[in-house]
This record gives sequence, C-alpha cells and structure tokens, in this order.
Amino acid sequence: MTSTSEQQEQELQQEQELQQELEELRRDEEFMLAHLKKGTISRALGFGSNNGAIWIRSTKIMVDGKSRWQPEYLSREEVFRSVDMRKLVVAVYWLMLGRGPLKKAAMAEIAPSSFWVEFLRVAREAKWQGQKVHLALVSTAAVVPTRIRLASWLYLLDRSPRALSRAGLDAEGFELEQVDFSARHEKRWRELTVMGVEAMFEKRCYQASFAADLSPLKKADWFSFALVKHCLEVVCMWLETFSEAELGMTYREVLIYAVGHYRGVDAAILVNKLEELRPGLCAGFCDRHGNNLLWYTATCWQPRQKRSKGLTTAQVQQLYQQSGKSPLPPAKWVVSRQAPWEEVAQNYTHLAKEREGNRNLLKLLCALGVSPQKPNALGFSFRISMTTPAWWGSAGRSCAFIRGCRTLPTVRRGNGRGV
Repeated sequence: MTSTSEQQEQELQQEQELQQELEELRRDEEFMLAHLKKGTISRALGFGSNNGAIWIRSTKIMVDGKSRWQPEYLSREEVFRSVDMRKLVVAVYWLMLGRGPLKKAAMAEIAPSSFWVEFLRVAREAKWQGQKVHLALVSTAAVVPTRIRLASWLYLLDRSPRALSRAGLDAEGFELEQVDFSARHEKRWRELTVMGVEAMFEKRCYQASFAADLSPLKKADWFSFALVKHCLEVVCMWLETFSEAELGMTYREVLIYAVGHYRGVDAAILVNKLEELRPGLCAGFCDRHGNNLLWYTATCWQPRQKRSKGLTTAQVQQLYQQSGKSPLPPAKWVVSRQAPWEEVAQNYTHLAKEREGNRNLLKLLCALGVSPQKPNALGFSFRISMTTPAWWGSAGRSCAFIRGCRTLPTVRRGNGRGV
C-alpha cells in the first residue's frame, strides 16, 4: 500500500510539473507562432489555415435548408489562449517523426508525464530541431521509453544516417551496406555471354555452368550476377559445388545479401541452403552493433540511393526555367550501348518477387535460433516492434517491416498476453 501511494503521489507530482512546463511553453510566442502557422498542425488542432496575421476556419451552417460554409476569423491571442498544449506538443512530435498529426494517439497513450517533461527539456536545448531531438532521445535511456528511442533510431537510420555517424553510430558501417557490388562488377557483367545469362534466367543450371566454364571471366563474376538477378537455382547449385574462394564471397556475405535483398519464398530457400552448408550460421550472426539477422529484414537497412552532392531536382528545374531551355537532355545523350545480354534479361524480371512479404523468412530465422528478444548495442530487441502500440507501427518506410513481424513466435507470460 505504501509503495502504491508513493507511486501515485510521484505520478501526480510529475503531472503537475508537466502542466507547469506546458503553461510556460504557452507564453513562448516564438514557439507558438512558428508551429501554429504550419498548416498541418493548425488544421489538426481545428484552427483552419493561417494567412500570416489571423487564422481562418470554416464551419458548416444551414441557411434556408441548405448547408453552407461560413468563415470564422481568429486572432493570435484567441488561438494562443484556446489551444490545447498537450495536443500541440504531440503534433510537433509527430511532425518530427515525419508523420501527420491528424487522428494519432494522445499524449497519455504514447508515454507517461515524466517522458514529456524530459522531451520538452531536450527540445528546448535543441531549439526544436528534429534531428537533434531524435539524437538526444536515442542517447537518453533513463526516462525515455524504449519504443520511443527505437522510433527515433529508425527515423535517423532512414532520414539522417550522417547524424548517426557523427554521434558515434556509423550508419554506413553496417554490414549490409558493405556487401554491395561496385561499378567494377557491373563493368565485368557487361562481358557475360548471352547463352549463359539466358540459361541462368531459364533455370538451366548445367548449361549456365558450362557457359561460365567457357567464359574468360571468373566464376565469381558469374556468381555475383546470379545472386543480384535472383537466379536462385543457379546460386544454390553453385554454393554446393564450389568453394567460397571460387565464388568470391563467403557464406556470411551471401547470407547478409540474401536476408537484406531477397523476399518471399526465395529468401527462405536461400537462407535454408546456407544453413545446411554451415549449421549455426544464422543463429551465430551478430554484426558490430549487436544486431541479429531479424533486423536485416527491415526496409530501413536496404541500400539507399546515393544522395547527390550537387543541385536538387527542383533547383535544376528552376535554372532551366530561368534560361528558357528544356530540362531534358538531347536524345543522343540518352542512348547508351547495351550489354549483349540486356535485351534477353528484359523478358526475365525479379521485381515482382521484391514486393513479397518477409513472413516466410521471419519464421525460418526464428526456427533456426535467431532470437527476437536479443537486444543490440543500444538495448533494442526486435520483439519491441511487437509490443509497441500502433501509433508508430506504420511510421513511414523505416517501420514498414513490422507488418511482417506478426508471424513471430509469441512468448507467453503470466499475464496471459504475448510479449
């Protein structure tokens, strides 16, 4: 009884402290004006749009039996005085996660009052800059709930990998980013023979092996091409036939590429083949940040397109509009010499398989001993994606993989609920 009463008293004290912080924030005109002028927040809070001086919201009225929209004008003082500060702070938090604030969870459903007090302190120190706020939330483990730290971590992985690098978490150093094929590989792929490539796509493994033996290229060039183009039958056969040195890749590198790039049944078949060749390979995998293979199924780990260091597309369009020229290059610039096999490869595509889910792969990895409860170096376990509520479960590309996690084995606790 004593501990319960003390806990209730502590929660009441935290609630009062949060209310004082919110009222102090209300008196910050710079913050209020900067965020309430944003159309997304203003409409979500029911104030309509802002034209720079006043807010205009429309209400539906009945005139002569017909419905009409009547504008209502609100001054700055009226908006600042009537706004629900809890909803405003939550709306700002949603925008920091790259999501719209409309119809999202309330403040109490996301985290207790102690977190929001810490969030306001961190946000003030970071001057309400989203990237700095997320970095602070990831590194603060005392008050911040794990699911919120995980949401910030996934957001930074997808939107600001360089910020993680500066914080000591090198996003470009993860092993999925390292197992990639450079332009040098692609240059050698252009020398592959049509006969061998066609045999790969048509699943004629022995003819593909015969073409590779006749080719002056190394077996590693043919194997890397088959792996990238999802020629699963050829990949599995050559894994059984040739050594790692001949293929130019270790089983661990092939495993990382398969988990990160393959989808559906193909991913499960290739991973199962690697496990047969080297038992315990999946369960024993752990990268430099303590992540197991389950994390590598997430879309946030997929290789991102290299961001251009030059002008953005909008800036290029603007420059061409000012000069009166077309942004499209001449036709002679677009024409490039195709490799002999590229015309053949157009009839065989693996793009449809890339849209398949990861449920089969997740089931297999758990059956092979990869634990969803094992935490990484930051203290996040893959199981946390199952225990977090739906308020961030579909948050953009970073968390799209969670839809496939529903098939993970469920551990029963004393309360009868799955963890």
